Amino acid sequence: MNLLSNAEGYDVTGTDLSLDYLQQYAAELLEANKEVARAAVEVNTTRIARNKFLYKPQAGLVDTAIDAKAYIKGLFGANSPEYKSVSNISFHNSNK
Repeated sequence: MNLLSNAEGYDVTGTDLSLDYLQQYAAELLEANKEVARAAVEVNTTRIARNKFLYKPQAGLVDTAIDAKAYIKGLFGANSPEYKSVSNISFHNSNK
């Protein structure tokens, strides 16, 4: 913008190339970029919270589900219908 505003003879007839329009458009792009940066922070914060919920050692959802499967297997046996109904459900702890 500074280059165009200092350039002598820059005078266009089209409104989409006028200095006022280009300055307004640059401000809109800057604001949109700030919004993207804010959204990225929010996404990262939410992912961290999700990972804590899922993968917290001994208290996260994944470890709890793995323990529950082991409990059902121990209580009813590996060949029981109770264990067979949960044995195919796969859980993987990505933090290990």
